[in-house]
Amino acid sequence: MNHICSKQDSISSKIEGCCEKKIPEREDCIINSKKDDRPKDLSLREAKFTDSENVCQERDTDPDNFFAEFIYEYSRRHQDLSTPELLRIGRVYEDLLGDCCNRENPPDCYRHAEDKFNETTEKSLKMVQQECQLFQNLGKDGLKYHYFIKLTKIAPQLSTEELMSLGNEMVTALTTCCTLSEEFACVDNLADLVLGELCGINENRTINPAVDHCCKANFAFRRPCFEALKADKMYVPPPVSQDSSTFHADWCQAQNEELQKKKIRFLVNLVKLKPELTNEDLKTLFINFTVAVEKCCKEQEPEVFRPLEKQSQEHQR
Repeated sequence: MNHICSKQDSISSKIEGCCEKKIPEREDCIINSKKDDRPKDLSLREAKFTDSENVCQERDTDPDNFFAEFIYEYSRRHQDLSTPELLRIGRVYEDLLGDCCNRENPPDCYRHAEDKFNETTEKSLKMVQQECQLFQNLGKDGLKYHYFIKLTKIAPQLSTEELMSLGNEMVTALTTCCTLSEEFACVDNLADLVLGELCGINENRTINPAVDHCCKANFAFRRPCFEALKADKMYVPPPVSQDSSTFHADWCQAQNEELQKKKIRFLVNLVKLKPELTNEDLKTLFINFTVAVEKCCKEQEPEVFRPLEKQSQEHQR
């Protein structure tokens, strides 16, 4: 950070105030500072990495510095991209050269690198657009239910509290970012942090083989890996106990945030009990349950009620 501040005039116009702070505030300030404007004389492409005849030789001379310089040059030209996306581009370029440099005419191969980069970014952008479209279509509450179901199906071995925490964080990321002009970078960065928390749990105890695979895959492609995951087919749900299908009178006293937590906890546990149901069937059961609870709470003495048993029986018919 001392080096950055000693060169701030050539590095960024946004960090002058940060460099006046003391350590460790200085580091936090610089990391969270706004993006600098792209220099007007900076070309959109750095020809050195796609047009030069000597790309393979330069790579072989010092691979680490070569690829670090590529990421640096690509990042300063594409400030709208997220950190994970820039790392994806870096990996795509690395893999491309691994192929091209073994061919008879490498320049003819890597000259089309920009097409590969654009294709990678389009895939990531489409994923974010679909997530933000879900938010627009479902609203905040509907989005919560969607992610609680999705995360529970992917990692049913997690505790209910862990799944609730991860689901809430994912929804916060989308509701925060999907209304911003920089929604792509914002969603991709924050969603990846949530998956980082999930992988942190997996590091301490393996959740299941599919989650473990995504967590150990290349960091840059962790998000696409998780996006492709379906319900864990190796998971064996616990038997439906009397306690799991019963609600008590304290539901009727719960209000606002406390009531919402009870509903979400019920939804997560419902998915754990019946992971084979479709998302729509789970949502229907959940809605019917909440309606039945509200009706029961209007009775004089709602000591114990088992709406889940009733709804499950009706669903099976």
